[in-house]
Amino acid sequence: MKSVSTNLLPVYPSVSERNFDTYIVEENPGVRYYRHPSGVIVISLDESHEVKTKEVDEIKWEVSQRKGRGVDRSKLELRGKNKNGSLNVFPNTRLCLIHCTDGSEFSIRAGIRGFLVEVNEQQLKENPNLVKIAPRSHGYIAIMLPRGVRAQTDATFTFKKSTLIGKRELKLSSLMGIG
Repeated sequence: MKSVSTNLLPVYPSVSERNFDTYIVEENPGVRYYRHPSGVIVISLDESHEVKTKEVDEIKWEVSQRKGRGVDRSKLELRGKNKNGSLNVFPNTRLCLIHCTDGSEFSIRAGIRGFLVEVNEQQLKENPNLVKIAPRSHGYIAIMLPRGVRAQTDATFTFKKSTLIGKRELKLSSLMGIG
């Protein structure tokens, strides 16, 4: 009886690899952006982020410098087709603070201009280590719509080929509306 070699079986890309383009913003290192053809962007940690080597204790969504005066990102309530109630964010807007068991703290910023639609508060509250274990699926940080998503097409973005990740890297200026 002949044995069948498993390396002859085709390797199919995952759903996220098929449906999302991967981007990085050079001015926001350690964060990876996954863009769906509909324009929705999922934000997660990159493999190079320092959190990947540490044990995550908790993730805080109330990130204002002034206590009690900021917006808790986990309390967003959206209404309607146009996502009324979403938070308008800028590239330097903090999305969350990641607290590690060794006492270190990491601030995750949006990196792009747009509207914050959702944060992954429920799953990351139950298991905060998902942010480093499964960043492409259950461990995403936030979902955003870039500003002017209806007007943006792939032609409006500035790409450069990346030999490191095998996908496209996005320059910050195109998502900020500068370029």
